[in-house]
Amino acid sequence: DDGFADLLCGNDFSIPDNYYLGNGTETFRQLKIQDSVVNMSTRTTMSITTADINNDLHTDMYFAGGSNLYLDQKYRTDTGPELCNEIKDLKERERCLERMKIHEMLKWAKLKGDVFDCPPEYFEECLVHDLYTQYGRGSAQRKKELRNYIKEGWDIFSFFSSIEMDKDSIAYSKGSWAEEIPQKQGENILHIGSETGHFTEAAKPMGVYQAGWTWNCKFADLDNDEWQDLYAVNSSFQDFKRDDKFLFHNLQGQKFENLTEEANLGSFLAMGAYTYLDIDNDGDLDI
Repeated sequence: DDGFADLLCGNDFSIPDNYYLGNGTETFRQLKIQDSVVNMSTRTTMSITTADINNDLHTDMYFAGGSNLYLDQKYRTDTGPELCNEIKDLKERERCLERMKIHEMLKWAKLKGDVFDCPPEYFEECLVHDLYTQYGRGSAQRKKELRNYIKEGWDIFSFFSSIEMDKDSIAYSKGSWAEEIPQKQGENILHIGSETGHFTEAAKPMGVYQAGWTWNCKFADLDNDEWQDLYAVNSSFQDFKRDDKFLFHNLQGQKFENLTEEANLGSFLAMGAYTYLDIDNDGDLDI
């Protein structure tokens, strides 16, 4: 709250998130854990949004990512063809069903760990998936074997079978890693700001620590009560499961309540991005 713009950078997977303080001179200083401004961040961060959620004139920050570790199972569903029933357009529903068939084959190949468990009609899709998986595991011999099955014209995928992870290329030394903001696995993070410039993590008591595998989220006053609400959407397939969308209604800065069902905003279809606007000029925000 010093009047200078700061910068928040969320990183997927294990790379720590970066918090940069601006000083108005086009230079920034990266926050470290010893600064005691924030004490943790999310792992697999996919989205960051900021607002004054309790109307105390201090900025609050919400970091979101893979927050389905403790998610109630009623907000999850199997990744089967039934998901396509949400789509009203018949042509689009047929396209969805075709893609679901491929997804079914890929997830079973992943479960069994072998491309040859896939039916012949999906062999190519499974091959690319298996090459990618083996790249991540660093199994050089397996990658060489699979490369023999790449047909002509598929050279674009051959790098998966030839590239090796550079184990000597480490972005952080042990010393510098210890200075980074610690990451919390499986939960979203809500930093509540204060007049001292320090933040308190409060996602769990505020009711927003679980929101599925969150790809996008934004604060906005969706019911014109002068309190910032939060909508979180999910896109990635979690192997055999899909997560719901989440609308959190702000209870005057004291807590959030899940009103997804009441607002008719739940869906298990993939949604990676959205925005707010008053599309019909009636004075309230649409999504």
